[in-house]
Amino acid sequence: DLKNPVLKSIYDKVQDFLNGRRGRKTMIHCHFINNAQGITKSNKAAIEAVTNRFLTDKQHHNFKIQAYGLKEILDLAKNGKISVDKEILEFEIDGNHAYRLEDNSTKSGIGLPKKVFVGICNVNEFINLQNKYHHNQLYAENIRLYLGDRASVNKDIIGTITSEESIWFPYMNNGISIICEQFEIGNIKNGKKLPIELVDMQIINGCQTVNALYSAKYNDQTKDNFRASNVLVKIYQVGSDQADFKMNVIRATNNQNAVKTYSLLANDPIQIAIGDRMKWFDFVYDRKGESKNISTDQVVSMPNAALAYRAVFWFAAQALRSRMGHSRVFQKNEYDKLYLNDKVDDPDYVDDISVKLLISTIIIDTIRTQVQKTSDIYSKKLPIFKKSTYYFSGLFYALYKVQVDAKINEMKSLIKENNIPKIKGINPTNTFREFIDHEFSNMVKVFSEFYDLYDADKTDLDNLLKSSKFADAFERKVEELTGQTVKNIIKENEYNS
Repeated sequence: DLKNPVLKSIYDKVQDFLNGRRGRKTMIHCHFINNAQGITKSNKAAIEAVTNRFLTDKQHHNFKIQAYGLKEILDLAKNGKISVDKEILEFEIDGNHAYRLEDNSTKSGIGLPKKVFVGICNVNEFINLQNKYHHNQLYAENIRLYLGDRASVNKDIIGTITSEESIWFPYMNNGISIICEQFEIGNIKNGKKLPIELVDMQIINGCQTVNALYSAKYNDQTKDNFRASNVLVKIYQVGSDQADFKMNVIRATNNQNAVKTYSLLANDPIQIAIGDRMKWFDFVYDRKGESKNISTDQVVSMPNAALAYRAVFWFAAQALRSRMGHSRVFQKNEYDKLYLNDKVDDPDYVDDISVKLLISTIIIDTIRTQVQKTSDIYSKKLPIFKKSTYYFSGLFYALYKVQVDAKINEMKSLIKENNIPKIKGINPTNTFREFIDHEFSNMVKVFSEFYDLYDADKTDLDNLLKSSKFADAFERKVEELTGQTVKNIIKENEYNS
């Protein structure tokens, strides 16, 4: 009603904005805020009826609408995102054997989930959930987030659901696995739909499927060919006392896919604790792809940090160059050397490991950048220069151990004091970037002298950096610089409660 002066004013401002876009695409986010009662069972259908009016706009004009009630607003204020509470999924019913329900509630003491439901669901049920929860709330217990439309598995999902093969989708896809605190089966609707209410649901396997389906339905290149199909769904009701089963079912349901070793440990309690601690310094600890959805360069990758720690504090350049990649450092024998899950409730340990992983990552990233920038200057004099980032990282700690340890202790003390203003005032990236930039020429000088004095065959540079003889000589250089044995330095960096 443009006769209404308020609406006319808003309309004019919107038109001014659109006219200024000069034909460029515009994405509109609409926030529909309900009254103080929030979104309840009594008004949920009415609110969905309102939002459903915009499905065509969403599909063709990048229009997004999010409904908020009191609970959702409080969630936003507290957590920055809406938490998953109760949701209803409607399952397809076709015949007497359309689903399977297993009730283990009387089989106590053997670790089984209390209930298990297996059935067929229309893919739009999950697309609607993805539309509601924009910030990966559905995947907090998943071991990895969406890999993007270009990942091969997601290309296949999108290709299937947008072709004549969409009818095959429930048979070709591995399905979606869900855990929840509780689920209740409702009454069949019209003989065709079976509603199930889930409390605190989490999708533990199927993140790629749900996001690829969402992309297929709303992406400009595929939306016209999207054909809604069905998908197999498994629901596990898992109690808070069944942590072991939950962890094992998460790993088991993901083993069918090509999942990297470290991804299976992304939800390890110590990894979650490290991520929480790094937030204090405004860093994202990327355990399963979180950084893809956040606009920041302050990111510490979980697998890269494990390598950086070894290069800096354990002087393990030779092992890292020769055989120890992402997968190996997350195998149990190596993983348990660094990450102590039995210390997850010890704040001093969590502080120690978190700060060291953060600082070692900054050190190795800064040195890698310096190596790339100055390779033309130093490579002629030092032939191994381009391939020596791991060695330079350990050398930096050996040369400036006192300063690095002082910064580690300062950061740990501020956490212990809960001194938020000073923590926010610390910029470890700038501190070490400036330090390394200033001292890099000296580091190269020291490493060049060591290389020149190394008396062995230097024709095969790759094998040289991987050889145990070169590593032994490097350790002796570290011991000369620090006045300590490498074994003692490593022990010194181990956590002692």
